Amino acid sequence: MKRHTEGILRVAIVSLLLAVSFDAIYSQSSRITSVTSRERGNKTSGFGRNFWFVIPQNADPNDHSQKYFTVYINSLRNTTVNLQVGGGPIIRKPVTAGRVTIFTSPSPKFPNADISVSTEVTTSGVVETKSVHVWSDSADISVYLLSRVPYTSDGMYVVPTTGWGKDYVVASFSSLLVSQNLADYPSEFDVVADQNNTVVTITPSYDLRRDGFPNVVQHPKGVPFTQILNKGECVQYQVTGSSTGEEDVTGTIVSANKPVGVIGASVCPFIPSSDQYCDYILDMMQPIRSWSDSYLTVPFAGRKYGGDAFLVVASQSQTIYRNGTPVATLPKFGYLFIYDDSPTPPASWTSTQPFMLVQYVCSSTHDAPNAGNRNLGDPAMVVINATAQFRKDLFFQTPTIDEASGQKDFTNYLNIILPTSHESATTFDGHRLSDSIPGTKLKERFPIANTGWEGMRLTFSIGTGEGSHHLISDTAIGAYVYGYGTDDSYAWSANLGVVTINSPDTVAPMATVTGSCLCSHISVRDVGSVQSKISAIYTDSIFNVAYTIDTNFVAGAETDSSYFDLCVLDPSKEGFVSVSIYDVAGNKTMITIAYKPHLVAFSPAVLDFGFVGPGASAALYDTICNIGETPYHIAAADLTLAGGGLSDAMGLSIDSLGADGDLALGECRVIKVRYAPSTSLSLKDTIFIADSCLKFACPVKSIGSVPDFSLSDFDFKCVDIGTTKTLTATIATNLSTIPLTIDSIWVDDTLHFGYDPTAPSQNNLPFTLPAHGQHSVQCSFKPDTVGPFSTTIHFRSTEVGARTATLLGCGQLPAAVGGSGYASSLSSGSPEYISVSAQLDRGSDLVLLPPIPNPVTKDKKTIRFIYGCKFDSPVDLAIFDILGNRIANVVGDGYQAAGIYEADFAPGWALPAGDYLYRLSASGKVISGKLVITR
Repeated sequence: MKRHTEGILRVAIVSLLLAVSFDAIYSQSSRITSVTSRERGNKTSGFGRNFWFVIPQNADPNDHSQKYFTVYINSLRNTTVNLQVGGGPIIRKPVTAGRVTIFTSPSPKFPNADISVSTEVTTSGVVETKSVHVWSDSADISVYLLSRVPYTSDGMYVVPTTGWGKDYVVASFSSLLVSQNLADYPSEFDVVADQNNTVVTITPSYDLRRDGFPNVVQHPKGVPFTQILNKGECVQYQVTGSSTGEEDVTGTIVSANKPVGVIGASVCPFIPSSDQYCDYILDMMQPIRSWSDSYLTVPFAGRKYGGDAFLVVASQSQTIYRNGTPVATLPKFGYLFIYDDSPTPPASWTSTQPFMLVQYVCSSTHDAPNAGNRNLGDPAMVVINATAQFRKDLFFQTPTIDEASGQKDFTNYLNIILPTSHESATTFDGHRLSDSIPGTKLKERFPIANTGWEGMRLTFSIGTGEGSHHLISDTAIGAYVYGYGTDDSYAWSANLGVVTINSPDTVAPMATVTGSCLCSHISVRDVGSVQSKISAIYTDSIFNVAYTIDTNFVAGAETDSSYFDLCVLDPSKEGFVSVSIYDVAGNKTMITIAYKPHLVAFSPAVLDFGFVGPGASAALYDTICNIGETPYHIAAADLTLAGGGLSDAMGLSIDSLGADGDLALGECRVIKVRYAPSTSLSLKDTIFIADSCLKFACPVKSIGSVPDFSLSDFDFKCVDIGTTKTLTATIATNLSTIPLTIDSIWVDDTLHFGYDPTAPSQNNLPFTLPAHGQHSVQCSFKPDTVGPFSTTIHFRSTEVGARTATLLGCGQLPAAVGGSGYASSLSSGSPEYISVSAQLDRGSDLVLLPPIPNPVTKDKKTIRFIYGCKFDSPVDLAIFDILGNRIANVVGDGYQAAGIYEADFAPGWALPAGDYLYRLSASGKVISGKLVITR
């Protein structure tokens, strides 16, 4: 139990915690306050908490000798990420804010695998349980997949389930089919469900094959069919190998009764089909509801002899323009591939209706004069993010790719799209785009005519650019990442917006807070003719609160209504929780709920009348103080005795006149307690002060004339092994008016604890314990191993019999040896080192000493933290304001070796006076406390 700085909690707060029952605290009076804010429009990040995806077939399905898959996880907050394939084991890994966490199948660099290469889906039309599920319970994350085979690789941005929809059109590219069965590299797509009884209707744009029979049609072109998927199930469809030159799933329509995820891929196409050098392509599709009528693109790097390829897919009968020139007039769900035979211009793509735009890296031979003079890279695809889905803050990943035999390292590129006038207000990893960017060897600008926007291309030096990156601007921007190895490429979006474009829903979800005392029930609704329904409920920050959400709620499932509940865990501490609620249109409702301790304490904590004989009368005074953080209303009627009528009969009463009224913070009020016993029996009773939510207690006692005595426990603390410590303690107290004779004393563990009845003189037996008097004796302790010790000591009175107490101690290595030898910059003989190492030796995985100083006054320049970790672990020590917002990092160095550390934090006096929280997370444990800054 943490000691309260006012020093008056003691027994009272223990009684409080024992008295509170969450079955009985509900009433009409709530101790929890809430603030609700509602924001219109696209407030989603493109990140999420829950992801499902599939790994489509890449290259030869039977050759896994050099094939591997890598899943990259990023977050702006420390969290734990979970990965599960099918119904297999859950693999958990820590994610450090701003760092990349990976899961991978076996590869030369990562031989210890998290994912089997058999996770790849190689069938057609067969429902399987190979879906990959990735999630975090406490922070938004982004997820990317790289499917790697030397010379044929690609990756994709994984859309969170909150970004899924019910209607899609597939983007892919035509198959590479070589006659005489020399190659079968089909165009393909995959569907994954996260809810049971998901009915998927598919209208294929080309004949789909029967599994195991490439030339047999299972589902003919243009004929709709249905497939039912349950949670975690997936299915892949591949076109037949008919060699007509049109074998492409592009344009396939996918509709479902519940949101699904859809991935378009092609095993190894030529792009265009006439240009050799194939490469794997894939990307996760945006649902039709996320399509827009306006896009901006920047040409891919390395196009010396031609340009890029594009796919446009119409949502209605419409004309699509590039830089104001018509490039396609299409029917509903019609599509067109556009190939640039000259360098691709930076472009603005527009239409009167929403459409989908995909950009492709063409084969290296596209428009090249000969094999010796080719473009960089090979086919890759990226779904282009609409300008309406751009954001001010993009946090994304550039992959680290193993160099294969015969291949050179990948060169990574980043295309950034932003208003030209905002270049100096936009930063990449903390560096302004208008300045030089470390790690890059080339920065190019591509003005987009008649728009006021530009594309900026960053080319990273070999061996740089891999890992997490952060783009921040004062306006919404877009970006996509790609890279080229030897005859190899990958590409993915830095962010894909997931909200409904031009949705008529401009009203954020409604949230209603009800409840009582220390618990609240929050009902959430998004109901109406144009409401887009609830998509996500995220817990952004939480402290000292138990939070539970509707078990039937599924993120991304478009729910009319839901709810969540919360209760304060420890009423003696502050509590808060911040929850964000999004609808499908991107409108956001944010609820911040806070609890301030509503507490009182009795001082003294125990009211002891001592001996009061029959016929006598005595009065004592007790003080009731507000030790919480809110005013506390006290009424005379709230002061009661547990004994009720029996208390009256025994002569105990409370004079609470003048006790009514509000107690301000820190204010105290005095009550008078009278005792006039009619018998000689001892008295044990309890004074309660109870409001409608909590009950606080103060024990009352008085000793009658029956002889009795008590003993006090004693702790020797830690003693060096092999040395003996003697202390005078073990106080015996006579609880009666009759003198008592102590004739024998003994301990159970005579090997480590001792009592000598002949020395010193106060140990001589027998001795007399006077009425209401006390007597101390000397005991010894000699540990022989590191660790805790305890034993029972017995005192025997000829009048009463034996009473017992507990002796405690611990063994430690001599300070000169350095405790357990933990790595530390502290002196091994310092009190701080000894304290932390002793706790680690006793079994604690994580130890944090109270910060020094606390409270912190203006004359103190730094705050010192001392902590110890039992194991190598990521370490995060930070300062938060009372609403849970991280305001300063003290330690955030990733993994630290096991040891004892000190860290100084200089507030710089930018922090206003007030209460703050410090929080240490390491070794799978969390320790937190309050930090007070004064002026």
